[in-house]
Amino acid sequence: MPSLRLLIVDDHPAGRAVVRRLLEKDQAHAYEIIEAALFSEAKAALQSDAPPDCVLLSDRLPDGTSMEFLRDFAATERDAPLPFAAVILADNPDPRAAVASLQAGALDYLMKADLGADSLRLAIQDAVGRWELRRERDRSARDAREGHAALLAAKEAAARANAAKDEFLAMLSHELRTPLTPVLFTVSALQREPGLSPEVTHSLGVVERNILLEAQLIDDLLDLTQIASGRLAPTREPVDLHACVCGAIETCRSGFENRGVSVHTSLESRRPIVLGEHARLSQVFWNLLKNAVKFSRPAGNVEVVTRDVGGLITVEVRDRGVGIDPDALETIFGAFGSKTPQPGARNLGLGLAISRAIVEAHGGDIRAFSDGPNQGAIFRITLPLGPASDTVASGGAAANSASAGSDGGGRRVLLIEDHEDTRRSLNRALRKRGYEVTGASSVATALEEFRDRTFDLVICDLGLPDGTGWETLQQLKSIRPVRAIAMSGYGMQQDLEKSRAAGFSAHLTKPVNIQRLEAALDEALLADTAP
Repeated sequence: MPSLRLLIVDDHPAGRAVVRRLLEKDQAHAYEIIEAALFSEAKAALQSDAPPDCVLLSDRLPDGTSMEFLRDFAATERDAPLPFAAVILADNPDPRAAVASLQAGALDYLMKADLGADSLRLAIQDAVGRWELRRERDRSARDAREGHAALLAAKEAAARANAAKDEFLAMLSHELRTPLTPVLFTVSALQREPGLSPEVTHSLGVVERNILLEAQLIDDLLDLTQIASGRLAPTREPVDLHACVCGAIETCRSGFENRGVSVHTSLESRRPIVLGEHARLSQVFWNLLKNAVKFSRPAGNVEVVTRDVGGLITVEVRDRGVGIDPDALETIFGAFGSKTPQPGARNLGLGLAISRAIVEAHGGDIRAFSDGPNQGAIFRITLPLGPASDTVASGGAAANSASAGSDGGGRRVLLIEDHEDTRRSLNRALRKRGYEVTGASSVATALEEFRDRTFDLVICDLGLPDGTGWETLQQLKSIRPVRAIAMSGYGMQQDLEKSRAAGFSAHLTKPVNIQRLEAALDEALLADTAP
């Protein structure tokens, strides 16, 4: 044991001398001894720059008792040790005082009359050892509490940062999407005008494709943030994978036609039903087909093949285009794929990274195969088959609407939109299709119009100057039932969920073309009952 600093507290010099002589008999240990005749002197010694390790304390002195002394040093936290090891040296046996002293923090209680060199030495060693153990345990517990508090603080800070990031991304998405809507709406409306020259038709098609590409880039960036934060959680319902494939082919058909690329399907799966989200799975095939168009040679061809393999279904998208370097097969599923443009290289952007995340979220796997440059490529998706079910997800109004473009028949629409260009272009397009439109640029104006007139349908932006679209719909419903469609630049998953919970029959994420809007209008107006 290293040298110990001991404090002997006794108002009788003879009593202190006895204890000192007993300590001097211990040849195996070195002690530095200081003395005090009063508790006030003992306190001063304990508060000095070199406090004692152990206090040998008489149970009663002229200025107080050992119990009072110990209580003055008692820690404020439960079960925390005294700042020193304490041994009580009592003149007379008193079991109650002994118990009280131990409860107050003393580590031993000895009778002066029974003291011997060995018993005192052992008492000091035991008291100091147990005190150091208690102090270490207390320090560990305190560190654990502080660490836990720091961890909680870090988690809260991270949660606040994530919330701020999500809010920023939602706002950025809204601000980027909103100006695209009147442009896309105007272009899609002009494309339906009769008598357009081929040059004008082609130019309008170029504008529309690039607007949609810009919107897709925004979607991809938002998808990546969901993937990075682990929030990509597709719904689980029976989905016909063949319907997803065919829908994606139709979406990409103009791209195939522009490059003269033919598409062949061999849909051999006998029951192509999986559990998942129709829109997300369609997004995967759209990404693969878009890349197949991009990297196919003019007048080339693309094949889509499905097969059943045990309890799985495989879908292969094959092209005979520029191919993939074997060294790049594992890296192309990272964000942006190959970052250095090279002749014949596939620079795939965000699509494959998002596709892999979607497939894996559905419990599946996606892989790429190629024999090298100019040898074409195969992308193979494997998904677990779902249970037999008569109800299969259709993909929503846009996928199934056979009445798109039907006449509005004089139905009254309340259009709540604060972006003036968007409101004007939608107003013009809806009136041209036979709808009677009333515009409102704020919640207050919308409520005023809604109280004065009845409407068959409400189209509502979500980010209004004096409230949100979700709040607006609740206020409208408090007046009378109404069907409503949300149309907004806010298009993150939580936004769609909030719109569904608020009672909107559809949530259209800007930019919106006429076809999507007409499909949503038809579905909402054909509903049997109002929400």
